[in-house]
Amino acid sequence: MFKYGSLRQFLLKFFAGVFILGLSTVYFVSLITHNASDKAFGVTGSKDEIQNYFGYFGSNLSNISINIIGDLSFLLSLFLLLESIKLILGIKNKYLILRLIT
Repeated sequence: MFKYGSLRQFLLKFFAGVFILGLSTVYFVSLITHNASDKAFGVTGSKDEIQNYFGYFGSNLSNISINIIGDLSFLLSLFLLLESIKLILGIKNKYLILRLIT
């Protein structure tokens, strides 16, 4: 289950997993706190206060991802979360199709 190889690969995969875990957490929280009236790229909100938890960055991130891929952006954040956990724990994909995707 925990097959990293060398210490260098362990550190690389562990810190990449932690980075992707943080990225997926920020992405998911910005999607949850998305407000359509927030100021974002291409949107002029009437409010001066941004309701998104991560401010202007979170507002832009959630607005662009919801406009481009819609509700699938929640699944993308879940996919990033699962891949980061697999990287941290050193779990390898057994199936060929999953190896091609990840």
